[in-house]
Amino acid sequence: MPGRRRRPRKYDECCYTNFGEQPAPLEIQIGYGLIPLVDQQIKGPLLDEITSVRNQLDGEYGLPLPKVHIRDNMCLDAYEYKILLHGVEVGGYKECNPHYVICMDTGNVTEELEGEMIKDPVFNLDAVIVSQTRKDEAKTFGYVTPEWYVLIKSHLYEISLKNITKFLDQCMVNTLVNKVRDRNPDVVDDVFFLHNFSTSKLKTILNWLLEEGVSIRDMNTILETIADNLEETNRLSDLMEKIREKLAYQFLPKLADKNKKIHVIRVSQTLAKALSERIYYPGSNNELPYYVFTPVANKGFNNKVAEKAHCLFQKGYSPVFVIVKDLRTALSNIIRQGLGNWSCISDTELCSVIKDKDYSIVVEEELDVDEIKVNEPCPGSN
Repeated sequence: MPGRRRRPRKYDECCYTNFGEQPAPLEIQIGYGLIPLVDQQIKGPLLDEITSVRNQLDGEYGLPLPKVHIRDNMCLDAYEYKILLHGVEVGGYKECNPHYVICMDTGNVTEELEGEMIKDPVFNLDAVIVSQTRKDEAKTFGYVTPEWYVLIKSHLYEISLKNITKFLDQCMVNTLVNKVRDRNPDVVDDVFFLHNFSTSKLKTILNWLLEEGVSIRDMNTILETIADNLEETNRLSDLMEKIREKLAYQFLPKLADKNKKIHVIRVSQTLAKALSERIYYPGSNNELPYYVFTPVANKGFNNKVAEKAHCLFQKGYSPVFVIVKDLRTALSNIIRQGLGNWSCISDTELCSVIKDKDYSIVVEEELDVDEIKVNEPCPGSN
């Protein structure tokens, strides 16, 4: 990029001056050229953007993020920033020069713009770097041209969302429980004293919910549901399913279109029966169940799931898989681990929303896998 210079680094050791210091859960390091973005005296805009990220995630998921530490790092290039998670770099960009603008191609570009071609650091979209004088031109061509502080804010949000479970420590779980204790001490006593349920088990369940994009804001309902079902089961994955059924009215509407229709991929009855023969529950209570496949069946399953998901993408919908409740956790686990962060819901969850709300279900595709058959011995069986 013409006209830009990098400040020479004299000593690499200057990056490692804080020996023995406990790393911040979330930290942004900036080069000296970006200090005006966080300067309170001139109302640096990045500070308000960071506050809005914390408020947004708290509102969406009920988990207050820790304060974001902002630190200038003289070892960085002038217009460079880095985002660190517990002291480990997880993202950043080197050239946030205010004299230039990043032009992102989100699919609406009508004419290509000449400039330095890059991938944007947040969404990995095609982008072009041009001088600020060409910003209006880029907009007319259909490019999105965010300010650099908006880009950093978006990057912080995406990283925080992707790693949200890393912010739920034992201290935070105790804080959330104490908030329920203030208004409903009986349910707290029931769960943790009468049934001897530990906060570490609660933390495991809350993390599973967050991984699937379910808000934990309604902690009262979560604890009430645990209390109601502990006599029936102490398996954590079963308790999570009970909680999801109670919270379905919160997260299922987000999957619907503007006409309150939820477009789904339904797992066929034949495949569901075959999967029920292959489900495995680990001995450890803090592990999720999963399916046991042969290599051939596993490949066929992955290919068919990806194919059905692609069909929904082509129709303009995000993939949503529906299966009977006893098999939902294992299906969601295997899809999220190896295929994509797609929604997987149970028939019971759907029924609760259809009954109480004015929502309807549209079955777009049916999932069936030829390589997985009923009454075939699964791997490891006698």
